[in-house]
Amino acid sequence: MNPKNILKYVILGLFVLNLPTVALKSFGSVVGTILSYGSFFLLICYYLFFLKGKPHVGILICGVLYFAFGAFQLMGEERDFFTNFAKFFIVVFFGSSFFSEITRKEVRIVLAIGAISIILNSVYFDNFNGRAAGFYFNPNGAGFVALFGYAISNNMKAGKYKIAMQIIFSLAGFLTFSRTFLVIWALINVISIRSNPKNIRILVAGVVVFLALLVVGSAFDIGGKRFDKYKGVLSDETTTEDLGHDSRDETWALFYDAIFEKPIFGYGYGSFQGGGIKGIGAHNTYLLIMGESGIIPLLFFVGLLIILLIKSWRLFYIEPSLFLLCLALTIYLLTTHNFYDNEVKLALSLFLFNKIYQVEELNTISSEESYQIKSEKG
Repeated sequence: MNPKNILKYVILGLFVLNLPTVALKSFGSVVGTILSYGSFFLLICYYLFFLKGKPHVGILICGVLYFAFGAFQLMGEERDFFTNFAKFFIVVFFGSSFFSEITRKEVRIVLAIGAISIILNSVYFDNFNGRAAGFYFNPNGAGFVALFGYAISNNMKAGKYKIAMQIIFSLAGFLTFSRTFLVIWALINVISIRSNPKNIRILVAGVVVFLALLVVGSAFDIGGKRFDKYKGVLSDETTTEDLGHDSRDETWALFYDAIFEKPIFGYGYGSFQGGGIKGIGAHNTYLLIMGESGIIPLLFFVGLLIILLIKSWRLFYIEPSLFLLCLALTIYLLTTHNFYDNEVKLALSLFLFNKIYQVEELNTISSEESYQIKSEKG
């Protein structure tokens, strides 16, 4: 195999499979630190030797604004702030070109490996009170990976391979017992029916798989508080209100007053994360950006997402997975407070953003060529 491709797959695995954290948890801080810094070093080397291109300006500006405004009044260690900013800058500046040349098939295969780790985690390894996370060590983060894989598999040609991929990603997401995953998964399926009415079969099959999981899950030692709640719905022991107990909106409400107190510059980096002004994280990226760095970085970030949603919607009948991925990311960020400091989410977002612009450009070129040919014939 070409050494360049080997290095590419190593870098892709390090970032998308969260391997530095896996090494940290499994083999200790020394190995974990080596892999962590090694992944950034390899990314820089790959860019310098094999790539040319500019970083994704939109996400770079959004991140720089967030860190710059948040630096006015740091809460926590300065070292953590500068380390996270450096990592963000390296991933976006050097990684934009890298993830722009990654194919859909390559990222789908790597995501499938991550999804399989979630499935195995549900049975063979310690999990989060019945909620599997695999390589990602957080059920909600694992749910995002499963969502991303499921949405990107929507573009595959119909066949056994596509069905297998969708089952793997769906099952992995179900095993995280993430309410966010279930809502977005259902939304993705409903919207995908617009592009192909036959996709309703996938929705029905997924519902059957989830119900079967609740029925036979105990036989495979799948359990835990969230599992019991969902299973209780089948026997009327659990209500929809019980499922919503301790939901994200209750956490968000704790931060509303603080946001209105300092809407311009916020409370500073770290204030809306664990150990911040409330002792817990906001579990909402939009609240976190507003609370830590104020309204300006938030407006830029929301503006970027709106632009990408519009662009991907215009391309829906050309490549529906792009809109589904963009929508999934936008909604998912309502329930997580780690984006700029999370390499997995940054890497997958860069892949998505670049693909939207690439498909848009190709479609524009194709339209112009078609118009030119018609004009010449006329």
